[in-house]
Amino acid sequence: DVDTQEVAELFHRFRPLLETAYASGGNRPEDFDNAVIRALDRIIATPEIEAPIPVKKKESVYLYVDPELEGLAPLQKLMLRMGPQNLREVKAQARALRRALLEG
Repeated sequence: DVDTQEVAELFHRFRPLLETAYASGGNRPEDFDNAVIRALDRIIATPEIEAPIPVKKKESVYLYVDPELEGLAPLQKLMLRMGPQNLREVKAQARALRRALLEG
């Protein structure tokens, strides 16, 4: 397990460097915190599906047969590929990190 409190402390300590790196990609540095929270929210909102998820091959990639799943954000589709147990664990860490970041 990740020590989310320690990660949150490091985040706040290195925030100026992280914002500078974020800005180097053409983003506004003051938007960095919100971008991190949005990414955590997207992970948390990823549906948990126990049954095997049907996919279809299109050229060299696989697509979800279900249009709702295929319409998810790329991050969420990546999370689904982890499998339900791993997804639950990542979501739990994302919830804890989100809470720690907002409290600090």
